[in-house]
Amino acid sequence: MTRRAAVRELLEEHGRTRAGEAGIRMELSAAGLRPAFDERALHTAAELGLPKTPGGLARLVDAEDLPKLAAALVRAGLS
Repeated sequence: MTRRAAVRELLEEHGRTRAGEAGIRMELSAAGLRPAFDERALHTAAELGLPKTPGGLARLVDAEDLPKLAAALVRAGLS
């Protein structure tokens, strides 16, 4: 599976929200109100074999999808 395919699958699988503090953080990230990739998102990306840096992750999606990717990575880390 290519990295882009893995990212697409991640976004599709973890597209719903969760309640609580983590849910709030994800929604803020999805709205672009926080830095796109926090420590939790980067940790999950590394676990999934994706790039470990914000720049590396940013090259996988269009700029407008960065907050969605960050939120999906956090959701995946909570699963």
